Amino acid sequence: MNGVYQAIPSPFGEVLVAEVNSELCAVSFTNDERSVLNELAKWYPSVNFVYGKVLNGNNVLALMSGEVVEDIPISHLVFERCSDFRKSVYKELLRIPRGTTKTYSEIASQMKRPRAYRAVAQACSANIVAVVIPCHRVVASNGSLGGYTWGVEMKRELLNIESLSCLEFDPNGNESEDHSEVERLGQPTRIVGFEDGLAHTPKLPRWIAGKVAKDISKFKNEVSKSVASIEIIASSFSCSRMKQTQCETDFYFRY
Repeated sequence: MNGVYQAIPSPFGEVLVAEVNSELCAVSFTNDERSVLNELAKWYPSVNFVYGKVLNGNNVLALMSGEVVEDIPISHLVFERCSDFRKSVYKELLRIPRGTTKTYSEIASQMKRPRAYRAVAQACSANIVAVVIPCHRVVASNGSLGGYTWGVEMKRELLNIESLSCLEFDPNGNESEDHSEVERLGQPTRIVGFEDGLAHTPKLPRWIAGKVAKDISKFKNEVSKSVASIEIIASSFSCSRMKQTQCETDFYFRY
């Protein structure tokens, strides 16, 4: 059996994409192409991989930019090398909507194995189809991001991009209209605080787009008059990569 692989530049560095019969069998971030090829040989000993153009490379890059991409084909070989438990984990991961997260415990409970959260984490760490099988959307129950094979900072960045891409961005600070999958939880009452990067607070699911504010204290005071309890999830965030705005001092928050 023959396969093809290609090393593709991405916003996160080089990503190696491998396919068999035009279906993905591996997506891996790497600074060492040779080591990934050695891993490919271990994962798929019956496949002879040669360098060439993969058909799904642009779709993988689109996913990394937070775009909606439907039905990227995943090779049956990915699942044949897994235990039944890991197959079930990956099926659950594929159901997590873009812009949202689940905890390892939640995945285990959905599988009717509530005590198997550590095994869920191990399955995530063994995932060889990065981003497409979205193990980066699974986080720890204590609010931290948990681990990630390619680094926690990359996980944070992927989640930020997906979260921001769910907004219909309005540089004037008007509320996004894209809330088809979330519902309002009522008016909050106080400022929670802010931190750079993504904060995992699943009980605050409604998102709104922020506005430019160089003075964070003034920004908090202004917003608290009408919205109040706010958690800023990204500050001084350059989103020119997503082509949503060129401003580097926007704030994104949810309540």
